[in-house]
Amino acid sequence: MSEGIGQPVRRVEDERFLTGTGKFTDDLRFAGEAHAAVARSPHAHARLRGIDIQAARAAPGVLAVYTGEDLAAAGMRPIPALTRTAPYALANRDGTEMPDPPHWPLARGKVRHVGDPVAFVVAETVAEARAAAEFVAVDYEPLPAAVEAEAALRPGAPRVWDDLPGNLSFEWVAGDHAVADAAFAGAARVVRVEVVNSRQIVAFMEPRAIAAHYDPAEDRTTIHVGSQSAHGVRDLLAHVLDLAPERLRVLTPARFSTPNSPSRHSPPAGLAGPSGGRPTAPRPSPPIPRRATMPSMASLPSTPRAASSPSASPPPGGTGPTCPAAASGSSPPIWRP
Repeated sequence: MSEGIGQPVRRVEDERFLTGTGKFTDDLRFAGEAHAAVARSPHAHARLRGIDIQAARAAPGVLAVYTGEDLAAAGMRPIPALTRTAPYALANRDGTEMPDPPHWPLARGKVRHVGDPVAFVVAETVAEARAAAEFVAVDYEPLPAAVEAEAALRPGAPRVWDDLPGNLSFEWVAGDHAVADAAFAGAARVVRVEVVNSRQIVAFMEPRAIAAHYDPAEDRTTIHVGSQSAHGVRDLLAHVLDLAPERLRVLTPARFSTPNSPSRHSPPAGLAGPSGGRPTAPRPSPPIPRRATMPSMASLPSTPRAASSPSASPPPGGTGPTCPAAASGSSPPIWRP
């Protein structure tokens, strides 16, 4: 095959998929790996008045417990909005930028939907991690929630993000309005209909599975995660973890996931490498019932209330959560949620 743009490239992955020898992320195993589970909010909207992780840290097999405050203190950044991330950067109808609230890997200040992650527990086994996550005690102050999209757009509706004027995430348009208006104006008959789209979710086959391990010889972390854009996920995680992209390697066992966006468990998984010195695997967790989700919107309260959580327990051989911003020369550790 001659090389050049537009030339066909023979697929190399088909044989293993067609013969049943492909692998999910959960099929991967590493010597000495640890496991992780996530404690989640049962509320659609609530203020976090405090998170007590002492009992979870003392549970059998537990190596570390992280909260959103721990990740922020370690130098982790919020996950940027896809609408602000090249090549998807878009503008509103009026030309203004779409909102980009600080979307933290673990909730800080408030929870904004049922299942919002509030703590990340690392343990020797899957069962121990899930059991310990049940001991994370959170003091919630429930707040009003809007469930239907139309209700969320009404004046006075509970706002998902306190710093924004409302719950409209963005308004994007395309096409030639003048041509479209002229076509309608000249039409013999115009039919108007209001269409209510059903709530949708990207429910891929292997949700929220990540496997990650750190190589001290190369000072590089390898992350195995379902994705359709390994380079895009790598660049986004490098930004969140404040790492040079070459210090991350993202591999996709199979394309059973979202096209470009990593789950919120990927950055906490990126906190484990050098500190713990062990591969970590957050295994797929049972889905959270979608009882009352908040409409998507943006930006933490201007003065988010810090969770009154004890500091996270360090993995064996480490001194606690570290990121390059906090400890030069060391890459963030990586566990597997």
